[in-house]
Amino acid sequence: MVVSNGSLSSSSSATTINLEVDNPAPTITSFSPSSEVTGAASTVITTIGTGFTPATVLNVNGVARTTTFTSSTQISVTMNAADVAAAGSLSLTAVNPTPGGGTSPAISLPVNNPAVGTIHLSPSTLTAGATVPATITVTGNTFLPTSVVQLNGSARVTNYVSSTTLTFIATVADQATAGTLAVTVTNPAPGGGTSPSANLSILQSATPVITSVSPSSIVAGSPNWDISVFGTGFTANSVVQWNGTNLIATLSYPYNGTGLIATVPGAYLTTLGTATVTVTTPSATPPLSNGVTVNITNPPIPVLTSISPSAGPINSAAAATLTGTGFTANTNVALNGVTIPSTYVSPTQITATFPASSLAIPGNVNVTVTTPAPGGGSSSPQVYTTYILIPNNDIAYNPTDGLLYASVPTEAVGALENCVVGIDPLTGTVTRQIWVGTNPNKLAISTDGTQLFCRFGWRGSRCSGQSGAGQSGQSVFFGRRPGNL
Repeated sequence: MVVSNGSLSSSSSATTINLEVDNPAPTITSFSPSSEVTGAASTVITTIGTGFTPATVLNVNGVARTTTFTSSTQISVTMNAADVAAAGSLSLTAVNPTPGGGTSPAISLPVNNPAVGTIHLSPSTLTAGATVPATITVTGNTFLPTSVVQLNGSARVTNYVSSTTLTFIATVADQATAGTLAVTVTNPAPGGGTSPSANLSILQSATPVITSVSPSSIVAGSPNWDISVFGTGFTANSVVQWNGTNLIATLSYPYNGTGLIATVPGAYLTTLGTATVTVTTPSATPPLSNGVTVNITNPPIPVLTSISPSAGPINSAAAATLTGTGFTANTNVALNGVTIPSTYVSPTQITATFPASSLAIPGNVNVTVTTPAPGGGSSSPQVYTTYILIPNNDIAYNPTDGLLYASVPTEAVGALENCVVGIDPLTGTVTRQIWVGTNPNKLAISTDGTQLFCRFGWRGSRCSGQSGAGQSGQSVFFGRRPGNL
């Protein structure tokens, strides 16, 4: 290095002198934004100051962060989620490396809770005089786990659902009288604040009005019976009355107050006459509705429309479901006029087990239902069909001996397989059995009833002899007669 002073200068051959260039000491004077909000996402903090270099690093609470250099007076850094997870403050320092350099004095960046904006309530109206608490949902934005709902300025236990949803309970006392309750949400300091209020209206109950009751008549002697009451002005504390006596009721349509369901005890249905159904709502003025008449009547003549199953094998008990209308708890079931045990299910259904002893003969069994007097009567019959459960390929009737002849296939494992059997159609009893060979098929009987022809594929065999009923020891022979069935 050569140093000049006017006309004088140092020799260029003089000893070399090293000149040290130091980094400046950084300072922070301000930042933008001037505060952070809890829960903010990836906010960039622009820091203003002096002495910044491309090597300057901004520390947040003593932890170095990736820093963007803009100029000697401006650097920036991005906040992460952990930085703004909770309210408080962050300490920011700028660090320049040696030589020189150093750490700036710390400056605090406030992290504040957000303010609360407009809120909405669902439901926003309740009925005065309710007997159960109501859950109210509050929607808005910037809610925190520490947000608190206030009702008329009184803090309530608050359930945090999300940053946009809170819930709280309106107690029975809150709903006792008609009026308006102010609901607000408060976020705590630092920052935070209280929302504008939303109104929770407690409305006076309207006098209930009944438009109809279903059913409008009930059979005397019925068991406990549900009735549906339709109308307007029903609430959760409305009560259905039967001749002035309270019944247990449930609100069938809680969102529009148009339906109630109540149970009438069987003890109220023992005698003919009428009953008056009313609804009372204690919080309404006046509380009592109009009355609607329900008739208690004699049972109608029952109608039997179907039986399931409608058929079964002889000598086998059958569990059957009887369907129709006008059944009562006193309605009984009869097979061919003989009453059997049965179970009442509903006005349209009865179940019964048909005993095997009543199904011993193939054919049709008449099934009827009867409701005893007063009122009532007997239905027209429905038929249950019994059949002989013998596997067969074909059946032919011989009017000469009065028997049904059946060809029993090989698959019918047992004593009757590969036979032609004669069956008494009145009893289902097998009275004749003729072994004819493998898998007998189609049958035909001669016009005089003395010959029976049986087909095996293309082959035909003839069973002949004196086949009159009651005869025994007939001679039986088989002859090949192609073309005969």
